[in-house]
Amino acid sequence: MGKSLEELDSETRPLAEQLLALAIEAGLDPVVEDTGRTSDEQAGKVALGVSWTRNSLHLPQPPEKKARAIDIVPGACRSLKFWGWNGTVANSDWRWGKLIELGESIGLESGVHFPHPDPGHFQLRPGPKVLTA
Repeated sequence: MGKSLEELDSETRPLAEQLLALAIEAGLDPVVEDTGRTSDEQAGKVALGVSWTRNSLHLPQPPEKKARAIDIVPGACRSLKFWGWNGTVANSDWRWGKLIELGESIGLESGVHFPHPDPGHFQLRPGPKVLTA
């Protein structure tokens, strides 16, 4: 399990860098908790109940065989029980809401909307690119 932005593919990495810069600017003191994972590491996450899929975008994705997901935590939240996450944005430390807002503002999908919310997870979905003029 890595924490290096080098484990992210060429589309995800610039967005992750942008999100980290915005989070720093907003005073969130962002900490990268996770980028790429092996299949064994992902299976371990599922077994521990901290991930709910074996098809995570933290796993190597085609065509580059790099991750398309990053987990980020506001630095101040790392010392709080459950990292200050209490099930919803409204019930949690304000930093989560700000981080999620920033990630979504640049086009990343937030894990907060998953059936099992994962507020620090941001990913770039695979699929056709939509070009705008």
